Amino acid sequence: MELNATTTVGEIVREDLSTTRLFEEMGIDYCCGGSKSLGEACETAHREVDEVLASVGAALQTSSKKDAVDYARLDIEELLSHILETHHVYTKRELERLAAPDRQGFERPRRPTS
Repeated sequence: MELNATTTVGEIVREDLSTTRLFEEMGIDYCCGGSKSLGEACETAHREVDEVLASVGAALQTSSKKDAVDYARLDIEELLSHILETHHVYTKRELERLAAPDRQGFERPRRPTS
C-alpha cells in the first residue's frame, strides 16, 4: 500500500488494525470516515497531514504482522468463526469476571430509591 495524503483511512485500517488506536488518539474517524482520504480526515481533525503520515508510517513499520489475520481474505464462515472464538469468548469471560460477587474492594453502585 502506498501511504500518502490521498490514501483513505479505511485502506490504512485494513492494512493494519492496530492503526485504529492511533487514529482514536488523534481524533480521526476511521469508522464512518473510513472513505475519506487521510488528507481530508486530518483537516477535519485539525491535524497536520505530514505529522499523521509520519506516525502512521512508523506504526505500520513497527507493527507485528506475523500473527495478524488478513480479514480481507477470509470467507464469511471463517470471519464469523474468528469473531465468535476471539471476541465473544473474551467478552463473556470478562463480563463474568466483572459480575463476580467476590471482587475485593469493588462495591456495586446502588440505585437510588425514590
